[in-house]
Amino acid sequence: MTSEPNHLQQSVLAVARKDVATLRQDLTVQQALDVIRQRGIGEKIFSLQSMTMTIQALRVTPPTFRWYVRAFRREAGTAAMLGAACGLVVGLIVWLWRGTGLAGFTIGASILLALCAACFFGLSVPALLHALKLDPKISAGPVTLAFTDLFTLLFYFSLAALVL
Repeated sequence: MTSEPNHLQQSVLAVARKDVATLRQDLTVQQALDVIRQRGIGEKIFSLQSMTMTIQALRVTPPTFRWYVRAFRREAGTAAMLGAACGLVVGLIVWLWRGTGLAGFTIGASILLALCAACFFGLSVPALLHALKLDPKISAGPVTLAFTDLFTLLFYFSLAALVL
């Protein structure tokens, strides 16, 4: 074992201090986007949560289109509320910090879209793998995270290119 504590053993305050030290006043909007992307904003956690709930449901319920629509409606509502709340908070922080409303809107909207995509892939990938008679417990995690990461980057950069 090493003498340095790993990230999970550090206190929340120590991690927050490191994050605040990273967010200096002289960052450009692009650098701020890079910092936010490197730190993660929760889309991975949300896609894994949706995926886990789907795999659990597939154990007891045969997947039908009606089941999928009902599950998607429930998960999408949660994703939209969480994405709107996180996007609003981060967008307001960017607006107050950098004084640019468009950058705050772009980042906030990207977060909302990323969490909705995480919900979609977290539900769809395990259901599709189960329908194809493949084991979703083994392959759903990497596939879900890969799609979520890809679409998160597409949302960030596409919205930034369109709005900014």
